[in-house]
Amino acid sequence: MVLSSYEGLPEPCAVDADLTAAQIDAMLRTVLELAGPPGVAAGDWVVIKPNIVCCPGLSPQYGPGCVTDLRVVRSLVRWLATRGCGRITIAEGAGGWRSAPADGWTTDWDGAFEGLSYTGIAREWGADLLDLNRAAAVTHRAGGRTFQLARAIRDCDRVISLSPLKTNKGAGVSLAMKNLFGVAPGSVYGFPKFGLHALGPVPALVADVFAFRPDTYAVTGGPWGVEGEGSVPVHHNVLVAGASAVAADAVGAALMGFAPDELEFLRAAARRGLGVTDLRAIEIRGNTVEEARRAFSRPAQWEVVCR
Repeated sequence: MVLSSYEGLPEPCAVDADLTAAQIDAMLRTVLELAGPPGVAAGDWVVIKPNIVCCPGLSPQYGPGCVTDLRVVRSLVRWLATRGCGRITIAEGAGGWRSAPADGWTTDWDGAFEGLSYTGIAREWGADLLDLNRAAAVTHRAGGRTFQLARAIRDCDRVISLSPLKTNKGAGVSLAMKNLFGVAPGSVYGFPKFGLHALGPVPALVADVFAFRPDTYAVTGGPWGVEGEGSVPVHHNVLVAGASAVAADAVGAALMGFAPDELEFLRAAARRGLGVTDLRAIEIRGNTVEEARRAFSRPAQWEVVCR
């Protein structure tokens, strides 16, 4: 079950509005309520996996939509904290920066997210930060390949993927499923993880790595995404959420103008029984796909390879 929603946005310019943290919080709470919130119990250990692939000052490709909006992260952490989670961990294994002295954990993102930082969010709500690039790893086998992936992702009670809507030259789009590439440690696969990409075609690897935690809950979208070669900002105020990351990715891709069946990583996930990708079989609440769709420019390299 998934939801695409403009709920809580100012009218009449909802799609292009500059949102406040309060409006984003309203969107998140609405999307969780209507999509069905992540199942968490008192005392559970929840790992939030945002997309922090780059950061200002260290990554030339950084810009609006390249990373998860920290206001969405803070709203989710607050939502979980008020429900008595025993431990909340924000975890990432970025390919574009390394921890300390300047990194995606401590930066204020040049003020892009109303002054928020990951260290500040963690301090405010008693969460902890985990650098997956250096975290303990375990062996995962899928698709005839062997991976080393973060043990914390296996051991926690719930994983929640938070990612913006992004195009990607290897997979077509980068949403909840591909966001789990960050659970592959840089200490094993290098920076920016060319060792992981060398294991096979990106679409197959997306399905392989996702199979490590196929019960991952997905929240994708936010005020900004990126299109084209993955660096052109798109102002698109929309959130998609659901207990099935595969279904959420199918809807997210459709919102971006992609047909789910043209994306090989989604076809691979469906073949393996990891989730449903047929929009006719997915219950969608809130705005319809047609109402929320905004066609993103496609990566030229992916267009060539996929045809």
